[in-house]
Amino acid sequence: IKKQGKLFISSFSFNVNAKWSFYFDGNKFAAKINNDEFVKLISSGKKISKGDTLEAEFEIKQEYDEPVNTYVNKSYKIIRIINHNRRNEQDLI
Repeated sequence: IKKQGKLFISSFSFNVNAKWSFYFDGNKFAAKINNDEFVKLISSGKKISKGDTLEAEFEIKQEYDEPVNTYVNKSYKIIRIINHNRRNEQDLI
């Protein structure tokens, strides 16, 4: 499933191969960012913090779980970062 939405950063890593943790619609998941331009921005010193949001395009891989008759999210992949929004300083108080 392809989606676009606001991802809330829960944790991140400067290691290019590491997965970041996000919340989307109240669900926590981990995914690697596969957007070279955004990774270059981070490597060049762009500030990023826990609680920032990323407007992003991403894919969710689902598998059908027959016993419960529903699809279950199995993995996530960040395709493109559209916008990075810093957490409001007022929210920190």
